[in-house]
Amino acid sequence: MHSTTVFDEETCFQCRGEFPSLSRTIGAHPLAFLDGPGGTQVPQPVIDAIVDCYRNRNVNTHGNFQPSMELDTRMLEARCAVADLLGAQGPEQISFGQNMTTLAFSLSRAIGRTIRPGDEVLITQLDHEANRGPWQTLEERGAVVREVPLLPTGELDYAQMSNLINGKTRLLALGCSSNAIGTVNDLALARKLTRQAGALLILDAVHYAPHFPVDVEQLDPDFLLCSA
Repeated sequence: MHSTTVFDEETCFQCRGEFPSLSRTIGAHPLAFLDGPGGTQVPQPVIDAIVDCYRNRNVNTHGNFQPSMELDTRMLEARCAVADLLGAQGPEQISFGQNMTTLAFSLSRAIGRTIRPGDEVLITQLDHEANRGPWQTLEERGAVVREVPLLPTGELDYAQMSNLINGKTRLLALGCSSNAIGTVNDLALARKLTRQAGALLILDAVHYAPHFPVDVEQLDPDFLLCSA
């Protein structure tokens, strides 16, 4: 288990000061960026690190020359930092890509090689396209795609989820929390049901990761996807 740090108001204000975009105003009004899944705002140390890389280490990786070796070190440091942020065992568990959607499509193509006609894939009506479209393409492999319905309360129908998962289910693609309405899903139940069925659990943490501490060891998904 990883400890959770609680920040006081002054610390939060100081952290906010690290983000140049949050200091902008339109007229007398400060800007509010509400579309987190469309791109998390970037703090100044990250901007500085990117500029430094372009200025001094814009080279191929794994080369036997100084800038390349420096770049390899920076990449390893980045993987270690993300592993620490997400509670992963180590940097070897971290994969970088263009964005969550691209990673999900790449993952679906890889998993698709194991799909046989009649295998079942479970998605939800609460998830956004990035965690639906990639898995719906598995119908081309003969998979049967089923959906967990959304209740009027804004929550998933977990009784239906339990009924839909069976011995033919190969994976459940589930958002940790909804991009649209913020509903936090029952991830422990999803893990229990998929374990019982021998199915993969693929979690979309794009909206969840900026708002909650993430511990992948505790969540225990087969794959967790989020935006940088």
